[in-house]
Amino acid sequence: MTLVVAGVLEDRRVDRGRQHRADLDPAAAQLLAQCQAEPDDAELRGRVGAEVRHRDHAGDRGVVDEHPAALRPELADGGPSAVDVPEQVGLDHAPEVRRRDVLERAGQVGGGAQTAELTLPGFRHDLCSAFHPLALAGPISDLPLTDHGLTWCHAERPYAGATPDGPGVALERCPERSAALFDRARPGDGRGWRALFGWWAWGGQAVRSLFFNPLGNPTPILRAAPLLAHPRCALQLGQLMTGSARAMVERAFDGEDARVWLTGTVAHSDLSPDDAGGGAFGLMLCGLAQQVGMPIPRCGAQAIADALARLLAAHGGRILTGERARQIVVRGGRAVGVRTATTTYDARRAVVATVQPQALFLDLVGAGHLPPDFVKLVRRFRWGTGVYTLHCALDRPPTFRAEALRGAPSFHLGRSLDAIAEGVTAALNGALPQTRPDDGGSPSILVETVTVVGTIRSDAKHSHPRHQPVTSRARSPASRRVDRFGPDRRHA
Repeated sequence: MTLVVAGVLEDRRVDRGRQHRADLDPAAAQLLAQCQAEPDDAELRGRVGAEVRHRDHAGDRGVVDEHPAALRPELADGGPSAVDVPEQVGLDHAPEVRRRDVLERAGQVGGGAQTAELTLPGFRHDLCSAFHPLALAGPISDLPLTDHGLTWCHAERPYAGATPDGPGVALERCPERSAALFDRARPGDGRGWRALFGWWAWGGQAVRSLFFNPLGNPTPILRAAPLLAHPRCALQLGQLMTGSARAMVERAFDGEDARVWLTGTVAHSDLSPDDAGGGAFGLMLCGLAQQVGMPIPRCGAQAIADALARLLAAHGGRILTGERARQIVVRGGRAVGVRTATTTYDARRAVVATVQPQALFLDLVGAGHLPPDFVKLVRRFRWGTGVYTLHCALDRPPTFRAEALRGAPSFHLGRSLDAIAEGVTAALNGALPQTRPDDGGSPSILVETVTVVGTIRSDAKHSHPRHQPVTSRARSPASRRVDRFGPDRRHA
């Protein structure tokens, strides 16, 4: 539990007005001409989005250009171009910090971004988060964390997925090579990925803005305004994003490997494959994985928290570990401070808390300070699924039968789309996912990540966490269930 007193980050947000500088090579120019001739071809839009690159103020990062001029010919022909629309508003420089007291109940900072020796000496495992595509595409990317020791590592094949007997699918840094892997798993699925990625490249900036701004903020509307010039495309994108993950993958892919890959992604949001809105989360995470990869902090997720702590200290901030908040002090309908067992910390502007809703509003704030209707909503808060995690220490990376998984630091495994849906539904209803006698005990859903420490960190050890969504009141053995996918665990 972390409480930030008095607005630790008083950021001065400015509109940097950066322009996209698109460089079209001859192949991309030819694709754009084809797109102009066939404006409704979704595959062509995706291929054009895969070819176009832009450079930001920090240099060429090889990120796919997202402005609609690269994807819609009427914009490229001089219509209402979005080239001059600035990128997502962010911190122009380090945030200005006035009061800066961070109260951390635990003995060290990190929370879900901690790294520790859990198995054998020298093997460091990420306790929760391990891969961070949003760190390179969201507001945190504007913080100068690299100046405070944070280094990102990338894999050539960052994200993959497979069924027990399938060849698997994977994203590579080049979208066309990604599409080739999808086609190898099932002919035609490469076209499906080009189409999905084309939609993300066209509207992804507006979608990200929805995720990174609070309700009522006008920024998402401004980001979406250029899309509204093309109402048919905007409507199709809206249907795609508000629909379920099942509807999206059944529309885009015929092969089970690709369906398992994208559907497993949606499980990170605690949504089932049949829940509305799952399409938005799945497309965002997979689209970002294609654009920026699945970056891993050198030395583990703890490096993010440590860099943030050093940044705060550089601005005169304090982090007080082992400090448990007992009460949020409220006067005149405003949070004005935080009380611990021994001290009251006054807040000048705000109290920012990362605490679960019932503990925050009912215990720390107190129901008497809140509107009755809001208190009813808080009391009805429903927990999501739990996650069973098994950490393994290996002396070499495992080898899987599915070739697409080899070299991928993050991937999803599952028997089928229907099996994933059954497993998530069981977990949401408080039961363990069931296995069948004829499937060798394969998981209903298994999200597995492999961190190859020897290539991205300072030693030659390998950590191998496996994650399986389960009911928050249960535990499940997961090790034997992954064996059907072919890894040799004799070196564990």
